[in-house]
Amino acid sequence: MAHPRTAAIWIWLMVAGMSVAAFMADRDSRNRSLVERAVERTAVGDRVFFPPEGRPALLFEGKPLVLASTPEARPESAMLLAGTADGLPYRLYAPSERMDANGTGGGPTWWVKTGPGLFLKASR
Repeated sequence: MAHPRTAAIWIWLMVAGMSVAAFMADRDSRNRSLVERAVERTAVGDRVFFPPEGRPALLFEGKPLVLASTPEARPESAMLLAGTADGLPYRLYAPSERMDANGTGGGPTWWVKTGPGLFLKASR
């Protein structure tokens, strides 16, 4: 049979552990918006598609972009976020091989996603 002092220590450790778990769960639920926010720098999972027909004019950093006529197939995991079109929800991407050491893609060409694995070239 266990010593009463040993049993008291085990009970205290269980209560302390459950208290820590309850504290962590409460903290996570209070900060749910930070905990559940995912930042994806690639085009994987982007569901905002640019319409190929009847497409609106795109501005990026206050300058108009000229769009290609047909989309190109590109791997979504290799297309990195370069910015968002001015006033519109469309994201502009640059290929990962064109990104510099700071993680920014220089122009003058970007790609806008038109569908799964399809990107339309946008140039200045």
